Parts: sequence; C-alpha cells; structure tokens
Amino acid sequence: MSLPVLIVAGYLGAGKTTLINDFLADPGGRRTVVLVNDFGAINIDAALIKTAEGDTIALTNGCACCAIGDDLLGAAKRAVATAPDLLIVEASGVSDPARLALLLRGVAGVDPARILTVINGAAARRNARDKFIGQLFAAQITSSDFVALNRETDYAAETVARLAPDAVFVASVRAALNGVTSAVAATMVDVLPEFKSRILDHPRPTSEAALRRWTATLPADVHRAKGIVDTRHGLVKFDYCQGQTVISALPFAPRYDVGKIVLIGPAGACTGPETQ
Repeated sequence: MSLPVLIVAGYLGAGKTTLINDFLADPGGRRTVVLVNDFGAINIDAALIKTAEGDTIALTNGCACCAIGDDLLGAAKRAVATAPDLLIVEASGVSDPARLALLLRGVAGVDPARILTVINGAAARRNARDKFIGQLFAAQITSSDFVALNRETDYAAETVARLAPDAVFVASVRAALNGVTSAVAATMVDVLPEFKSRILDHPRPTSEAALRRWTATLPADVHRAKGIVDTRHGLVKFDYCQGQTVISALPFAPRYDVGKIVLIGPAGACTGPETQ
C-alpha cells in the first residue's frame, strides 16, 4: 500500500501553519511526518514535543516534523523510510505546488500528491491583481484538489470556481484527508445527478470568435467544456465553465490533442464548434 501525500500550499500569510498545527494537535491516530521550511513558523505546542534533535522534532502522538532544507526530494525519501501513515509537505508561500507534486513523483512508494491550497480571502483580490505575484497566486489555486478559505469572501470563492472548478472546499486538513466538505456541501452532493463526459473530435481550423459563439450556445446541462483547437491564427486552449469562457494562445501541443473537446455534465449531446 502506497503512502498518501498532501501538500499544503498558499501565498504568504494565507494560514497554512494554522491548519497544520490544528491537525498535529489531533492527527486521528495517523503517524504523520510533516516536512516544513521553518520550525519557528509551525510553533508546535511544547506539550506535544517528545524530542528535538537536529532537523527533526518528534511528537508524543507519533507524528514528526522535519526541516526540508534545500532538498525536498531527499527529505521526502528520508521521511518515507520511517514508514509513516501520511506525509504532509508545507509548501513555501512563494512556491508553485504543482511543481512540488511533480518532484515528489520521484519518491518511491508514495501516491501522487494531493494539493490543499489555503487562501486569505481578505487579500485575494489584491494578490490576484498584483503584477508580481498574480500569476503565482492563480497557479496555486489552479493546481489545487482542495481549497480552504481563510476569511471567506465572494471574490475568493468566485476565483476558485473559475480557476479550480473541481476543487473541494474544506475547513481543515482532516477534511481534505477524508475527502469531505461541510454537511451542507455533502447534502448537495447527495442530490446531484451523476456527471458524465463526452469527447468531441473537431480537427478542422476554426476561429476564436466562432469558438466563443459555440460555447455561448451550449445547453445548460453542460457544466464545462475544454480542449485545444486549431484556429487560423494558431493553436488555442479554451476552457468553458458555467457561462464563462477563457481562451489563451498555445505555442505547441501534441497533434493528437488538437480538436479533442471534452464536455462534462449530468447529460448532454452537443455538436462541435462551427468553423468560419
């Protein structure tokens, strides 16, 4: 059985260490190793510390915190060698968690890392519009499997819905590990119909304008459509989600991906985009 890995990501001041501290206080019997950049930031309850030697702090509940240093891959391999039940990586506030997840694929015996991104809703608008960190802030959200909103705002929730429509909202590390959300969200899931996908082939060149017109005519039962399309001006990647369409230029894509359009929804039979 392989080891589950959770990356806790989010921009500086988002509240990552608060969630990790809360989990370490009650890990639910899971022997967990947490890889951290800074022991001081974690601020572990002194009553939980069993021993502290070098780059490792052992806790009385079987968990441990280890400093990453300059070698995440090496730290992860050493952590896995201790045979824990769970590995948590606290990502630096200025790192792209998708890159960390890719790096961790070099560790034998672990599952593909899942990403929990923590967002400070009060700073979300400012971070998203900042010319220096806006792209990183968006990337941290886009790669997330789970999202925890600290100081929830409409803007933050809408941003997540746009950038990571498949991400699950959670309130804690434990909720992410259990794959659950709040009782309200769970009730909603119970009544939703089964979602299905359908792939459309559309290899002929089209135009960006025609692509937007096509997405505007999609029936309500199509919740998302995405793909790579060859236009007269080059390849573009498009992503339609609940009425919003984002189209961006793509310098290169494998030829077998071009024209493969995926439709996702409870049901739906749609034609490909028109060409002009």
